[in-house]
Amino acid sequence: YVNSGGNFVMMDLKTPEKAEGLIRALMEKGVFVRHLIAFGLPHCIRVSIGKPEDNQHFIDTLKEVF
Repeated sequence: YVNSGGNFVMMDLKTPEKAEGLIRALMEKGVFVRHLIAFGLPHCIRVSIGKPEDNQHFIDTLKEVF
């Protein structure tokens, strides 16, 4: 992830293909993240910070798809 002071976490997946693959895998599990391709960062995704249970669901799903 990229350290920031925002209400989101930006993850650098190093390649656009890895970012796209993770986005698809998460989406298939009902977890939606933002691809940062429109910001010139095709290798990155943004994960919004939510309620504790939402954050835990994201972490659990991320572990599952990795």
